[in-house]
Amino acid sequence: YALLAYDITNFWSNSSNKRNPWNFPVDVEGTAVRIAEVFAMVFVIITQDDLHTALKLILDGFNQDLPEAFGATKGKWILSIVLRGAVGLFGWIITFLLIMQAPTVVDLLLNFLAME
Repeated sequence: YALLAYDITNFWSNSSNKRNPWNFPVDVEGTAVRIAEVFAMVFVIITQDDLHTALKLILDGFNQDLPEAFGATKGKWILSIVLRGAVGLFGWIITFLLIMQAPTVVDLLLNFLAME
C-alpha cells in the first residue's frame, strides 16, 4: 500500500500541480462517474475485512485461553488488532484515492477491481 500511495499522490514531486496533490480530475463525464464512486465506496466499506475483524476482536475481548494455546500475551493481542486496523484503514484510504482519481466509469471499475 505504501508504494501505491507514493505513486498515486503528488506530494513529493516537483511539478507545478501543487493545488491538486491528490490528482482528482476536475472534469468527469457527467453524474455517472459520481454515482459509480458512491457505490464503489459503499462496497469497499462493506467488504473490507481487516477493519471489520479488528473491531470484532475488540468487541469480543481478550480470551484467557490464548496464552496457553498460542503463547499470545495481551500486549501482542492489542498490537495485532492495532496493526490489522491500520492496514484496513490504509486500504480504505488508498481505494478511496484510486476511485476518486478515475475520470471515467471504466477507469473507476478497473481501479476498484484491482484493489479488491
